[in-house]
Amino acid sequence: MSLTSARYGKDLVRVLRVVRRTEDAGDPGAAAAAPVHDVAEYNVCALVEGDIEASYTQADNGVVVATDSIPKLLALADLAKTSPHVLTPELFATHIGAFLLRKYAHLKRAYVDVERLKWSRIALGEGEAVGAAAKAGLKHSFVRDGDEKHVARVKLSKTDDGALDIQLTAGLVDLLVLKSSGSSFENFVRDEFTTLPEAADRILSTAVDMEYEFPAWKLEGGMEEPIGKMGAMLDVVGAAKKARQGTLSVFCEASASVQATLYDMGCVLLAAHSTVQKVSYVLPNKHYIGVDMGYIGVANEGEVFMPIAAPSGRITATVSRR
Repeated sequence: MSLTSARYGKDLVRVLRVVRRTEDAGDPGAAAAAPVHDVAEYNVCALVEGDIEASYTQADNGVVVATDSIPKLLALADLAKTSPHVLTPELFATHIGAFLLRKYAHLKRAYVDVERLKWSRIALGEGEAVGAAAKAGLKHSFVRDGDEKHVARVKLSKTDDGALDIQLTAGLVDLLVLKSSGSSFENFVRDEFTTLPEAADRILSTAVDMEYEFPAWKLEGGMEEPIGKMGAMLDVVGAAKKARQGTLSVFCEASASVQATLYDMGCVLLAAHSTVQKVSYVLPNKHYIGVDMGYIGVANEGEVFMPIAAPSGRITATVSRR
């Protein structure tokens, strides 16, 4: 018998980084501007492969980097403290993987998944009476804006010449959306098992999970500058904005089915961002069933619904350039 594959690491590592910066006051004679904070909270999974067979087959721990070291590596090393990429999930994940492979010569591949939680800066309405103290506090005050998470997944592999081959994907998960009109589902297969009525207009709701893939990249030299160059060339920040904006824009349009809407979402992203090679969606139906109120003599004209958690439809597809 032989060991055909082995991978290990640490999952569910949590880290919060506060980045402090100063806004330009604009007026050279003005007092120094108050510091502005940005926050990034991550869930991280970091796994490695390499020359670790002996730890499995010979009980030799001499090749094992303890999984307990990985959270400390994130919190105490450059990765969370001084990484210039900590506010960009795609680049932060790449930095973590590159650090592991450059630090430990016997490791050959790293797999890093990160989720960035959605903390949005608090915005108070312009028409509201807001005191000076509250206005000052807006520069470091945030609200957890739903369950949506910005995700990135990267595989890094060492090459014979010391470079790192990068395979990078990114996306969104748990983006919950609903529209109360503008969705239909008609002319589907009807047979002896069909009880679902056709709907010319219905509620459409889903929790969007999407993932898009960038071209392969080769990371040479150090870490910080080459990783930044990769981010600029692939425009990972622009891709994230266009992915979210395009997804929401298409969702708002008239829909003949979840399948048709999904395909349009993928096409919009590929048309809007040239470096994205393919995009995959998982769109579970969040069903809302109209309540029959006839038993009390009340007409329900598409106003009262019962949310149904299960079972639910699950629609998936991948849209590619080729």
